[in-house]
Amino acid sequence: PAPSSEAPWDALTIPEVADLFRDVGVRWWLSGGAALEHWLGRRIRERENIDVSTVPTDLPALLARLPQPLSAWAEQGGTLVPWGEIAPDADVQHVDVHDDERGVWVLRVHAEDGAPKAWLYRRDPRLQLAWDKAVLDVDGVPTGAPVVQLVWKALRPRPVDEVDKDAV
Repeated sequence: PAPSSEAPWDALTIPEVADLFRDVGVRWWLSGGAALEHWLGRRIRERENIDVSTVPTDLPALLARLPQPLSAWAEQGGTLVPWGEIAPDADVQHVDVHDDERGVWVLRVHAEDGAPKAWLYRRDPRLQLAWDKAVLDVDGVPTGAPVVQLVWKALRPRPVDEVDKDAV
């Protein structure tokens, strides 16, 4: 049975995420508010979840790295579907990772656009940034640059996004 989308979050820590994907062999990076906090070196606010990103072509390899009891789920037509049942050509925006033993969500993986040499903003591919500027090494953890994270938060900013922006 599919886990409930209403199940609580008990997010992995940044070191746990880094250990999970350390030698996966594909491009991934901390994203969202976790990236901003890691870049700043301090907590900005309470967060329910933790985000990482990858490019769509690397998403299958990244998710294949998940150990038991973690399982990956994507929304399709308003229903949570196991990652293994998602069509290879489906336009998946994000995948949530569930800890089946504890009954909690632990990680969100976003599929972001990119080319071999640059990160691309999905909503406007004219916005591009070389990978070495878009993803920074912060204490050995690939971390989305603040400019990239704030671009995502700028379209429809929520009050929490304003807090993140002001902290940066």
